[in-house]
Amino acid sequence: MSNITEKEIQEAQNAWGNAIIEIGNRYRNQEDYQAYTKEVVPTLYAFGERDVLFKPTRASVVPFRTNLDEALSYFAGSGVVAEDVGFALQLWHNIRFENFKVIHDGNTAFAMGHYFFTDYNSYDELKVEYTMGYYRNEEGVLKLFVHHSSFPFVPNN
Repeated sequence: MSNITEKEIQEAQNAWGNAIIEIGNRYRNQEDYQAYTKEVVPTLYAFGERDVLFKPTRASVVPFRTNLDEALSYFAGSGVVAEDVGFALQLWHNIRFENFKVIHDGNTAFAMGHYFFTDYNSYDELKVEYTMGYYRNEEGVLKLFVHHSSFPFVPNN
């Protein structure tokens, strides 16, 4: 298989952002957002194909998610993890990525940088740091197998 390209990473990041926005749109429009979440998250993450390390931004009681049900709970608040209210249900207008560095290593690649979430109602922008690890599966599809997300450090005054 060919090396993962920068363009493929950008496409995967755009697909991730669009999926998060669409979950929220379906929630806002009173459509079956849970079914959509169950459909789209497996296209983004490698759950069921290989081990996945997922550390969501807004998770503290259960900070690490290693299975699909826990990831679904984080994005759409399915109740599997009690603290989850559904990150995508906050409703985002836009999600954009700024890669600081990308490392290519054959059929795996890692991207680190900031992503910016624009609130649907206020247009306030939330800055979050990420590290994402992708691999190309046997069908040639890029999937996340590492995803660490956190707020930027703010020193105590």
